[in-house]
Amino acid sequence: MCGVSFWFVVLAITDSLGEAIQKLEAVEGERYAVLFSFAHGRVIRSLNENQLRVLGNEMARFHNISSTIKLEEERWNFDLDTTVFKPLAQLRSAFKENVEEYTWLCEMAYHVEKKMSQVNTSEFSKGYCHFDFLPKNFHFDNDTVTFFDFDFMGYGWLVNDIMSFWQHLMLDVYTGRTTQQAADDSYRIFLEGYRLNRAIREQELAVIPYLSLGFWLFYMEFHTTHDQFSVFSQPPHLNFYIGFLKHITEKYYSE
Repeated sequence: MCGVSFWFVVLAITDSLGEAIQKLEAVEGERYAVLFSFAHGRVIRSLNENQLRVLGNEMARFHNISSTIKLEEERWNFDLDTTVFKPLAQLRSAFKENVEEYTWLCEMAYHVEKKMSQVNTSEFSKGYCHFDFLPKNFHFDNDTVTFFDFDFMGYGWLVNDIMSFWQHLMLDVYTGRTTQQAADDSYRIFLEGYRLNRAIREQELAVIPYLSLGFWLFYMEFHTTHDQFSVFSQPPHLNFYIGFLKHITEKYYSE
């Protein structure tokens, strides 16, 4: 995919006719399936130092390519409208029993908009983002990583990918799986690996906590539009998301 070595990104496997997408007749109607190459290794939640550097290094390699190509097929577009304000409008009904929390989300959305308006985002690197660099979407085989699950790959600021991994580290702090110091150390090592292959401006890194609101709103909206994820739109899950977002805003947002 996108010129990245087979060993680092899973590839679609074609049939005898050279087709990668298979049409299936299901009870619900026509459905489509793709068979991918095997991602060697396994999911590792807590990466060691070598693995953190490798992850950063390979993410940068992916960005070096995704920032220079243009895909023919239409993909997601990631900006404040598609990750913050449109999701908020869609989520209004999901919070009908918790108007106070919805109001808080709206306030934070405008806070993020104001913050981003003060930043020269024209200098931000843009390209195709994976937008879901959580440990469940890459396998490690010793110190070799393989990326997969590009369902949400879309065009936007590449720092969104760094943000998605940062979210994983902060979530582990919030849930007590690790300490803040350990998470900060992991993030630093990861960035060291990234910078071995690609530069990243401090200004881009500084807005990561603000972009994180869009990450959660985007996926919260997605859950409301797909029946198989409806459980994630129920009050217990929504309350957890809000609790985590409040943790982020209280710790990292400026006035």
